[in-house]
Amino acid sequence: MEGSLESVAIVVPTCNRARLLPRALHSVFQQNDHDFELIVVDDGSRDGTSGLVAPLTRDSRVRVLVLERPGGVSAARNRAIEATACDWIVFLDDDDELAPDYLAQLRTLLHSRPELGLVWAGIERHHHNRNPCSCETLVWQDSWDGRSPSSDRKSVV
Repeated sequence: MEGSLESVAIVVPTCNRARLLPRALHSVFQQNDHDFELIVVDDGSRDGTSGLVAPLTRDSRVRVLVLERPGGVSAARNRAIEATACDWIVFLDDDDELAPDYLAQLRTLLHSRPELGLVWAGIERHHHNRNPCSCETLVWQDSWDGRSPSSDRKSVV
């Protein structure tokens, strides 16, 4: 991240979610902006998570922190915050994904609005258990707006 205007750490806390974690991690490595630090915090997993994430440390952008005694998602996030020197932190839950242009858009925003101290993004939910599959976008305005899928979005297949 040397030379980066806005250094970004992506923090992924996890506990016993080895089955779901690869999808979240894949979304990080698929970013079209490759300048990030990834911190995976294993909050005392007993399901093989440590074996899954250990090879990732060959990538110099990746750190894995292992908490022997589970402390919960907040403790895991706090441990990652203590461990990084990055300017910005992105929290990614182990069952979620980042859009491929997430970091690029974040950096564009941070560069154009240097006064910002906090950034929050909306959520796009994909409902794979519905027939047909669908997606909805939720944006915080004074409450969740609960918008239906927009007409320009196609159903997820």
